[in-house]
Amino acid sequence: MSKDQQRLIDYLAHMLQAIERINRYIEDLDEVAFLQNELVQDAVLRNLEILGEASNTIQKHYPDSQHNTRSYH
Repeated sequence: MSKDQQRLIDYLAHMLQAIERINRYIEDLDEVAFLQNELVQDAVLRNLEILGEASNTIQKHYPDSQHNTRSYH
């Protein structure tokens, strides 16, 4: 496996980790509880930022990796 392939896998792993964290942070909260908890909101927002950063990096540096994905529009 090339260094570039390993980096792509690392970015995807970071995205999966961020999704898992978000799910863990909100799993026992309803909407009201979430809106009343700034700490959880900040944690979720930070992980959404991680998702966005990793996604943008993948699009920029690994454009060929997207040819196997399906559009869900």
